[in-house]
Amino acid sequence: MSGLQYCKYSLSKRVIAQVAQWRTRQQALASATARIEAIRLAKRVRQADQDLRDNEAQITELLKHTPPAAGLTQETCVEPVSAATVLVAWGYPGRIRSEAAFAALASASPLPLVPLSDIGSTVEAITGSTEHSNDILRADTTAI
Repeated sequence: MSGLQYCKYSLSKRVIAQVAQWRTRQQALASATARIEAIRLAKRVRQADQDLRDNEAQITELLKHTPPAAGLTQETCVEPVSAATVLVAWGYPGRIRSEAAFAALASASPLPLVPLSDIGSTVEAITGSTEHSNDILRADTTAI
């Protein structure tokens, strides 16, 4: 099995915690280097998870002291980060000019209608991924 095939699956928090606790051992240079890098990355992932939890807790606390945002999170079940994003954008007049601009703020705007021949380049422009656009093209051509 090649290394690329291992990348198809995400690692659970449990596995990341286990890898972060690995110890170094006497191995061939390539294996030892891979082990050290896996340990380093697992520790970094755990730290980034903690940073995200701390950041969300701080945003939640700030929103409690902002009446419009507090109502948004309590009454509509909007997550704190989304509520903060809406609040900041709403604070600048003209930032949200239409329903489409509001949808784009939430990354929920629809893809533009384009001819089938142009869909690959459109998806690439939006997502930056040629692989994703190839999947869409294959799906569309098999449906025809």
